[in-house]
Amino acid sequence: MARKSERSWLSAIFGLIFLLAGLAAAYGSGGMMILGYFTSANWEEVPATIHTVELVSERGDSTTYSVKSSYSYEYNGRNYNSDRVSLSRGNDNIGRYWQDLARSLRADQSSNEAFALVNPNDPTDSLLDRTLRWKSLVFASVFLLLFGGVGGFIMWASLRSSKSRKERVQGEQKTGISVVERDAAQASDDLSIPQRFIETANEKAEDLAKTSVLVDVPVTQDGHNIIVHSRAGRNISFNMLGILFGALLTGVGIFIAMDDEWFGYLFMLFGGASLFFSLRSLGRSIRVTINKDSRVINTRVSWFGLRYASHEGDVHDPDQFELNQTSTSTTGNKVTRFYALEFASADKTIRIADGIEGKQEALALKEAIVERCF
Repeated sequence: MARKSERSWLSAIFGLIFLLAGLAAAYGSGGMMILGYFTSANWEEVPATIHTVELVSERGDSTTYSVKSSYSYEYNGRNYNSDRVSLSRGNDNIGRYWQDLARSLRADQSSNEAFALVNPNDPTDSLLDRTLRWKSLVFASVFLLLFGGVGGFIMWASLRSSKSRKERVQGEQKTGISVVERDAAQASDDLSIPQRFIETANEKAEDLAKTSVLVDVPVTQDGHNIIVHSRAGRNISFNMLGILFGALLTGVGIFIAMDDEWFGYLFMLFGGASLFFSLRSLGRSIRVTINKDSRVINTRVSWFGLRYASHEGDVHDPDQFELNQTSTSTTGNKVTRFYALEFASADKTIRIADGIEGKQEALALKEAIVERCF
């Protein structure tokens, strides 16, 4: 247990490094620009004389550009010189911003119609162009999602895993099932273990699964009504991974599409689909009411509290309740299967609960509902 806890903390630190790298990259490529844009909102525009304009190119794996310029201006009766050109700093090849800026500044230099934006609180601080570059912001968002988002997710998942492990141990202590008993049940084919011991271990494992699933999907009875509530926000790690992946693909797609590349729209399509289904799953809740007297089932489906669908059917026998595997998640050597509990009505299939993690838990939920209905 100590080693697993240590690994969780090491993973969290690893995630923190990714998160900080993403934040630093995003701030350098977009955050500083946004900060400068808002802090210069009240700067004053004054006539300026541009002395030099140079489009600087640097060649490496690709060619990047920047603009150097020197200019002078008068403010409150005093003359100032500056070489700050833009909110952007450094070199890049995102779009044709630098080439277009150099061309514009040369035109202003030739016509002697240049203007500088001057900080009234510090007249030595000025710039020639206050353009907020959307392509650079998209690029910064990709860094933020790729490194910051993944790093944040690793941190959250690691700390959550450590917490879940503690809760699982506490649950095993409450129900009386131990790790030895659970492993003994799984190893019954290889070892000679008394059958009664195996049956007891299996019964306790089933009790633990039932306790676990009924916390996530409560089944209660109010008079003659059985109420099942598959709440929103379950399986948050699985859905958050889909949201991060979708946001990353969408951001990359927008960035590529800005350069008129058709495959950027494919990235946006797949990213948007991942975002849509992950957000749908994260916010989806199903509230089911089964009247034991009339044997009628009613469901109300909502998304983050907004109701968007309802269904009704007649309950006749337990076989109408069916389990279906909906998705699979693989982490290392661990394969997690997710199930949905559905009700087969005369003319349609009504979903009662989804996102149930594990077949044993799904069976436990089905049995809890059937026991109350019949």
